[in-house]
Amino acid sequence: MPQHIQGILSHFREIMLFRTFHNYGAPANLIIHTLLIALERRYSQEECIPAIIYIQIDGGSENRGHLLLALCEFLVRAGFVTDKIVLTRLPAGSPLF
Repeated sequence: MPQHIQGILSHFREIMLFRTFHNYGAPANLIIHTLLIALERRYSQEECIPAIIYIQIDGGSENRGHLLLALCEFLVRAGFVTDKIVLTRLPAGSPLF
């Protein structure tokens, strides 16, 4: 059965992997959901969220969508979540690590 693995690498802390099956795909909702889980987990472990959040994405269409950019803007504009988000995109053909 085909599966999709979505991973989040929180540098010097942990690697989180999320598995979905072929009938779900990889929409922007999955990216947003996993990002929010990672932020929630960080907050529950350290009782803070960093002032600057660095997000590095690949070139998938689900990452380039307006929903992810809207979430980043919301997290900054809310004022109580984070001060700045740096969103970068990997060049085509580059490894993830």
